[in-house]
This record gives sequence, C-alpha cells and structure tokens, in this order.
Amino acid sequence: MYRSPLFDGARHFAETRCDSWFILSAKHGLLQPTEKVDPYNESLYQLDEAAQEDWARKVYGQLESRIEKSSAVVFLAGVKYRSKLQKHLQRDGVKIYAPMAELGIGRQVAWLQKLIREANRLRDLDRLYALISRLASRRNCIDPQLVSRSSKTVPQKGIYFFFQQDEFRMTQPLEMRVVRIGTHAVSKGSKSTLWNRLRTHRGAVDGSGNHRGSIFRLHVGDALLRKLKTESRFPEWGVGQSANAAIRDMEKEMELEVSKTISSMPVQWLNIEMRRPRTVIAPT
Repeated sequence: MYRSPLFDGARHFAETRCDSWFILSAKHGLLQPTEKVDPYNESLYQLDEAAQEDWARKVYGQLESRIEKSSAVVFLAGVKYRSKLQKHLQRDGVKIYAPMAELGIGRQVAWLQKLIREANRLRDLDRLYALISRLASRRNCIDPQLVSRSSKTVPQKGIYFFFQQDEFRMTQPLEMRVVRIGTHAVSKGSKSTLWNRLRTHRGAVDGSGNHRGSIFRLHVGDALLRKLKTESRFPEWGVGQSANAAIRDMEKEMELEVSKTISSMPVQWLNIEMRRPRTVIAPT
C-alpha cells in the first residue's frame, strides 16, 4: 500500500466521511482500497492529452455501475485526475465536491491532520448540523431569504441560523455552511422581538442599514471589502459606535451591498416559548 501523510489523511477522511471510496490510478484506472497491485511509477502528468482523455473515459466506465446518478462525489485527488473525470460525471448530473481544490499540498496535509486531531469537535459539529437539518425537515425546508419575511411570519422569540448558499462545509459535501447563529428576546423581561433583530441584520426594505448596530452586518461588510478590494474607499467602516451624516452617506453604497448579501441568505429559526412563572403556595 502506498503511504504518505497526504494519502493517509485522505484515506482517513474517506473512511470516516464517505459511504465508499476508491483510488484513482494512472495505470489501473479505478482501484478498490483492498486491491493489491505490483509497484509502478506512472502518473497522468506523464501522459499526453489524448491518453488522459482515454483514461478518464475508462475510469468513468468503471464508476458508472458503482454510483447512483443522484450521488455526490468527493474528490481528494489532484486537479489533473479530477478535471479529466468530473466532466463525465457532471454530464450525468452527479454532484461534484473538491474540498481541498484551493489548497496547496502542504495545506492539504495540515487540514487533513487537523481533522484527525479534532475528531471529537467534528462529531459535535456534525451533531449540530444534524439537529438543524432535523429542524428544517419538520418545517419542510430551510426558510427562504428574509426579503420574503415579516413580523407576522417570524416567531417572537428564538434562536436563528443564517446560511450561505454558495458556501459549503469542507467536511460535508453540499451542506450549506452556517455563517451566523444568534438568540434574541429569550432573556427574562425582554421587550424586543426576534424579527426586529433579523430586520436589523437584513436592513430596511430600501436596502439601507446600520452595520454599527449589527455585528453580523459589520462582519459581512468586512468580508465584502476584502473580496472587492475596496477597504481604502471606506476607511471609517466599523469605527466607533456611531457616525455623523457625512460618514453614513459615504458608507451607503457598502450598506446596500451588505443588505443585498444578507437578504439572499436562507435562514432558519427555532421558536423558544418562555414558560410562565408559577405561583407557589407553601404550607405554613
């Protein structure tokens, strides 16, 4: 059996996170983990374009009878092996997921080894997501974006979860990542409502908002500024608990972008019913 820190980490991921797994071999195509082969020194990088395409068709033929069309396939192999094969799978509607696609070899090894070290924490995260999924199934779905919600359709008190549609858990293919969890109006005597808090995060109907009144808006704005490389245009973003009219006017463009982003996020909530206090009459 071939051994390396990268292969050992990938094998642990496959055995603990996937239903079944296979090894991609430049010489043999698709191998079962239990298959034994003689040592060889071949790589797809040594083959020309036509030979690589032939290899991909061969492996696709081997895979076709072993996976369902509705399956999700996780690639831990390198880009050359993945890119030649995934187009055949995508043509059949198979969902493709490559959690380490943006990582170099060193960071891949570090990430895989971290998963092994933090196995207990990962189990806790899996349990959390399973509970959220269970909550969503009881309500038939994860609720649509906040743009379609109002105070009449949101409970008075509860816990809320925001998801990012185009961002998934690295350890669980095609499962939307939770990007914000919060509670509101669950403390004794609270007069505010869950909807008021969600609306503060989302912003007003016209897209305006106040990131100084919502830490979630602040973080989303920070991320957008870095993504768009526009930090220099908004030097006062996140500075202070309040801002004058001139600064707020300058930041309006970014507030609109933040509102647009948060409004598009699916959201789920758990209604929290507060127990009424009981009057206790004790014997004297």
